Order: sequence, then structure tokens, then C-alpha cells
Amino acid sequence: MDFWEGFFLGKYWTDSNFEDKPRKSFFLTIGFVIFLFCAVNFMYPKPVEKFFLMPFWLHLLLGFILLVSLPFAAAHYHKLNFFVKLLVLLGYLLQYIFLIFGFVQIISGQVGLDTESVPAFFLNMFDRVMSLSGELFTFLGGLGSTIASVLGGIIIGGSIIVLILFVAIFIPLIYIILFRALQRLIDKTIYNKWYSVKI
Repeated sequence: MDFWEGFFLGKYWTDSNFEDKPRKSFFLTIGFVIFLFCAVNFMYPKPVEKFFLMPFWLHLLLGFILLVSLPFAAAHYHKLNFFVKLLVLLGYLLQYIFLIFGFVQIISGQVGLDTESVPAFFLNMFDRVMSLSGELFTFLGGLGSTIASVLGGIIIGGSIIVLILFVAIFIPLIYIILFRALQRLIDKTIYNKWYSVKI
């Protein structure tokens, strides 16, 4: 529970050392999970639609309301009993769910993807990469050119796929970091205004 208190509430409302330790892998995992959610939504839109009980703007609105209001509850977190603390943490969890669902819905609405054409797209891309690679290594002639073009195609194609995955994971990661930064700013403002003088 200490971990989740540190993750959701931050340094102002809990004595957790969450922010004192590097958590890069944890945040990368969150970004990757959101990417997978988006990918599944692209491939199987009808089953995934069951998770989206509300339009994207309502998800974002509810998430933003929780983002702004929860720090006021978190400011009294240490005085609350165990079950009320669980409710506060549940509120933070719902905030993340609402904001992430709204993000996935926006991305899904802005990016059109014909899943049936995906294999053809990658095959076409690989063919073009192989052709380009073959043209670059024609000076080797014959077998040498073929081997070099295949290796070059694999390296270039692999690099493109890695770049696509990098962008796909880091866009949701940046989104998470931005709304967490906003929440921490609200935390700091409340703390400095009402609590730092008393302490």
C-alpha cells in the first residue's frame, strides 16, 4: 500500500519514498499498457467499446474533476481511517482510468486504421526497404549484394519498427507525466498555502 500511496498521493501527503527512487521501468510499463490498449482497440473495436461506457469528453471531464479535487482529500489523508484511505486511493485509480480511457478514445478517433491492410502495409514497407537496401549495395555485385541487402533490410526495417514502438509508448507516457505534473502543482499550491506555515 505504501507504493500506491506514493504513486497516487505524492510527496506532500504521504511519507512514502516513491519519488525518491527511479521508477522509469514502472512508467514505461504504464505507457506500454496504454499502447497495447490502443492497439487492441484498433484491432477489435467492437468488444473494446464495452469498456467505454461514456463519450471521451465525459471521461476527460470526470478525470479532470478528480485531478483537481482529490488533492484536497489527500491533504487530510494521514488523519483518515483505513477504509476512507482506500476510498481516496480508489478515487485516484478512477482518475487514471477516466483520463486514460479519454486518451484512448481520442487517439482511436483521430487515427484511422484498417486492420486488414496492416499485413500488406508491412510487407510493402519491407519490400521497399529491401529494394532500397539492394540499390545501396549493388557495388558488391551478385551474392554479396544480395546478402548485404537482406541484412540492411532487416536492420533498417527493425529500426523503423523500434521507432514506431518508441513513439507509440512515449506519447501516452508524456500524457501521463503532464497530468501528474499538473496534479503535483495543485498539491504544492495547497501545501504551501495552508500547511507549510503551520508546520
